[in-house]
Amino acid sequence: MSLKSLDRYRRISQEQGVSAAAVTMNLGSIYEQAGLLEQAESYYREFMALDPEYAWAYNSLAYLLIEYDLNVDQGVELARKALELLPDDAFILDTYGWGLYKRGQFTEALETLERAWELLPLYDHNCYTHLQAAREAADSQ
Repeated sequence: MSLKSLDRYRRISQEQGVSAAAVTMNLGSIYEQAGLLEQAESYYREFMALDPEYAWAYNSLAYLLIEYDLNVDQGVELARKALELLPDDAFILDTYGWGLYKRGQFTEALETLERAWELLPLYDHNCYTHLQAAREAADSQ
């Protein structure tokens, strides 16, 4: 990843009036997609500090921690905080449910992921695969 490109991104974003929080979130996403998880985590934590009342600040970090098994328990707690701010957000419910699944709480995970699926505004393959995994795990109990 080119630091020059990231500096250019920051500069252009500032010129266009993009908030520091949004730039920080996007940098976290860029690092996550590049597989640079420590850097992504750092940016997501900074994002939470910049905008502590924004549910997606918590959800971004929660999903990273859960998906990559970095700290599933902390991820579930962050997703729970995000749900306090946005209780009917399908993607935040998916993050929370996926964390419950990773903790082995298959019945609760299935209930949460089914609710997320019902609330989805459009098809999302990650949500689908999470739901299917929870169904299989709950069925095998």
